[in-house]
Amino acid sequence: MAAFFSCRYCAEPGWLLVSLAAAYALLVLSFIDMDHMIIPDELSLGLVGLGLATCWLNPYFADGRWRGFAPSLGGALTGLLLLWGIAWFGELVFKKEAMGGGDVKLMAGVGALLGWQGVLSTLMMGSFFGAVYGLVLMLQKRVGGKDPIPFGPFLSLAALINLYHLVLPSAFMIG
Repeated sequence: MAAFFSCRYCAEPGWLLVSLAAAYALLVLSFIDMDHMIIPDELSLGLVGLGLATCWLNPYFADGRWRGFAPSLGGALTGLLLLWGIAWFGELVFKKEAMGGGDVKLMAGVGALLGWQGVLSTLMMGSFFGAVYGLVLMLQKRVGGKDPIPFGPFLSLAALINLYHLVLPSAFMIG
């Protein structure tokens, strides 16, 4: 992973360090979520802090004097409020927790790093990856339709793709 990011951000060593820190945090929280169905606040909120504190290094946020603070904060709030709204609506409809608070805070971290466009792209790709995985498990009869599946690993995979800036659709390009 380090080699890919090193090639991608060789001209921006500060952002390279931020990207690697975020990538490894996403990787660690994915394994924790797969094993324990929980995303530690230290990692998800750490991503929020990392994104906000280093927004001035972010090559996709160049908005003049504030050099990225507004898009970083706006992205964090978008991720937080959008996922909180989805979780609230899911609980209202299904009468049980539809999404954990860790996923909500994770998307705030994604937003702080990638802006609101990254939140939308990550949510779309992560949902697709999770749906495919869940469908495969259901076809293999390893889970039923009501069994929980951790969402964090799929959000993390999509965030890594966006962080690397590999396949962002042009409508969601950051910067």
